[in-house]
Amino acid sequence: MLEIKNLTKKYGKKEALVNANIIFNKGIYGLLGPNGAGKSTMMNIIADILKPTSGGVLYDGQNIKQLKSRYRLKIGYLPQKVGYYGDFTAKQTLEYFAVLRGVEKNQMKERIDRMLAMVNLSENVNDKVRTFSGGMKQRLGIAVTMISEPEILIFDEPTVGLDPKERLNFRKLLKQISKERTVILSTHIVSDLNDIADYVLILKEGCVVENKKMDSESLEGLYLQYFGNDTEDICSE
Repeated sequence: MLEIKNLTKKYGKKEALVNANIIFNKGIYGLLGPNGAGKSTMMNIIADILKPTSGGVLYDGQNIKQLKSRYRLKIGYLPQKVGYYGDFTAKQTLEYFAVLRGVEKNQMKERIDRMLAMVNLSENVNDKVRTFSGGMKQRLGIAVTMISEPEILIFDEPTVGLDPKERLNFRKLLKQISKERTVILSTHIVSDLNDIADYVLILKEGCVVENKKMDSESLEGLYLQYFGNDTEDICSE
């Protein structure tokens, strides 16, 4: 189980994240909010890339500061922009990240073949990454994120730049891989969470203003409660 407790991050006097408390179980957690709401800050702290000002992240009751690399091996993180070696093929890219993530040599071929099939890139196994479209690179990014079969997956604005068909395929894939994992997905596009999110977290100016299980309530309507033209500044209350 993953938990964040009293999590706060400050940059000088600015609070990017304010006293956040969330328990993450299996399923898809949608982090919703406009740019600057604190979504990326929260995910970077969970991924152990960024240190909090106060509070902490717990995995199975232990602070990740003590777990160190044992925790990081359980994380798969796809940031907004991923740097690839353009002259690497899809296969070489996955081999490279598999080594970094500690995949055993005798498991590597089967794992790579399975990841490429999962993201519909089996026919492109020997194609160089520089020839890939934006959608293909994003699918390769999912395969890279999944190569070590982590328990916790984090995706930061993963559908930016994708066409409608690629966005739909991406959402279907996320639903498939979330059955036995915790998936944290940030977006400012409300429709990206429709039909796939199990839980929704709405962030506003660093504050978690909603933390609820998805139900039949209109997600667009819920979002507009906080980001409509006449909404109050809830975080400063």
